[in-house]
This record gives sequence, C-alpha cells and structure tokens, in this order.
Amino acid sequence: MSEKSFKVRNVSISVADTVDEAKTNFANSLEHQAKVSITARNQFLIGVSGGSLIKTLAEEILPKLRTDFNKWKIFFCDERMVPFDHPESTYGLYKEKLLGKFPGLTEETFVPVNISLSVEEAAKDYESKLRSYFPHEYKDPLPAGQAHFPRFDCLLLGLGPDGHTCSLFPGHPLMKEKTLWVAPIKDSPKPPPERVTLTFPVLHKARNIILFLTGEGKADIIKRIIVDCEKLPGFFINTTEPNCDVIWHLDAAAGSKIPRQKNFMESLEPELKEWEDRTPVFQADSKDIAY
Repeated sequence: MSEKSFKVRNVSISVADTVDEAKTNFANSLEHQAKVSITARNQFLIGVSGGSLIKTLAEEILPKLRTDFNKWKIFFCDERMVPFDHPESTYGLYKEKLLGKFPGLTEETFVPVNISLSVEEAAKDYESKLRSYFPHEYKDPLPAGQAHFPRFDCLLLGLGPDGHTCSLFPGHPLMKEKTLWVAPIKDSPKPPPERVTLTFPVLHKARNIILFLTGEGKADIIKRIIVDCEKLPGFFINTTEPNCDVIWHLDAAAGSKIPRQKNFMESLEPELKEWEDRTPVFQADSKDIAY
C-alpha cells in the first residue's frame, strides 16, 4: 500500500498527484471492469451519472478504453424529468457527446427513462425495464424484509457539494427506501424538482462502484464523508455489502484533506461496520439474491 492509496474492507481510496493521473486510474479501473464482465457474462451492464462526468467520459476516458462497446448496456443512476433536448437531460447529453463517436455505441446501447410519463409512472416504468435485464429470482421465499435487486456490473456515481449521490439527498425520505429499485422524487432540493433515481439497495448490490472526483471544490465534502464519517448520502456509498468493490479516484486537490497515513483507513473500520449493519444490505453469509 502506497501512501497515496488506502483500503479498508471493500473500499479503496486512490489519490493521484495530478488530474491526468487520476483520469488514467479511472480509465484503467473502468476498462478492467468491462473486460471482466464481458469475459464472464458477455455483457457490461453499467449505470452512469450526469453532471461533469459526461464530458470527462466522452472526451478523456472512453477514448482510452480497449473494449467492445457492442457489449455495453448503459443505464442511468438518476434522470431529470425534462425533455431530452433540455440542457438538464442526462440522457440527452450522453446522446450528444457519445453517439457517432465510439463504434458500437448506438441508441440501443442506452436504456433511457420515459420522460413523457408522470414522475411516479416513469419510476415504475424504468424499474420494469431494469427487471427485463435482471430477471432472475430464486423460487424459494425470500427472508422477511428482503427483496430481489439487480446487480449492476458497475455504477459510476457522483457526489454533490451537499453530499448527495444519484438523486438521494440529505435528510430526504428516499434515504430509507428499502424495497423499490427506482424511486420518484418530486421535491428535489436541486432543480429540476422532478426526477427518478436508483435507490440505496440497488447501489449496495452492485459489483463495483467508481467515483471520480477532482478539484479543490470537492475537498471539503470528501473530508466530511471520508474523514468525519458524516452520515450524508455519499457516506453510505461506502457501506455496501462486502461483494461490492468501491473505489474513489481523486486527484491531489480533491483528496487534500484526507490524511495520508496507512492507519487512517484502518480507523474507519468500526464506523463502516456499524453503519453497514444499519443499511438495507444483505449479510455476507446470506443467499445472493441479486443477478
């Protein structure tokens, strides 16, 4: 373990010297996960977030990848209920930035939210779409309080200045959602107010989660989550079940308020374990009911 890389349990934090180095690390992680998934299951089911990630992926990450984009299926971790030609549309921006630029990536690669529906119906419709890609359910009755959830190969998550991820905001009731795959939100504190979002149980069942964060503007919220263990939505990214690998790719500016000692991450072990037990995840020795 170098002084710039920390790991506890299934959570890794990588702090690169430069933005370019952080981008290379991000690209390497994504390429590796795509390769493993395609080799094992002949497909790569990935959920993406919006914001600045779109431009970074389109211009600096995807061009580096050695992968078969024909095997990719791209879902959305959340979506704003606006027309696809609206500047706030995540799907619209991905279409603009990616289509026609990467052989194998077509409109059929994407699984968009139906924004012509009401937000409640759009969430139900999107969950139905997801179930067609993650159809397996065990015949045995599930334990009380448990439900079948999808297992994405990878989720690319963002982190807002208030600590939100997807459209899961601090203090919002959706923080406690335990059964829905996709939930509607009509009162987002960040406009536009109507959105659909994946829920924490879905995040927690992913095979891999990647966060790519750079710049001084991210340093404070990263410290609040990683160092102070403030119970913001971003903190619960780290409390996934053990079968989900989480990696934070940061540059030096974003990671400037994280201690660089090896024992720092070790000190987080009790905190993460305590909150893992309180989140809607499945115990490591239970039957894996995600597919």
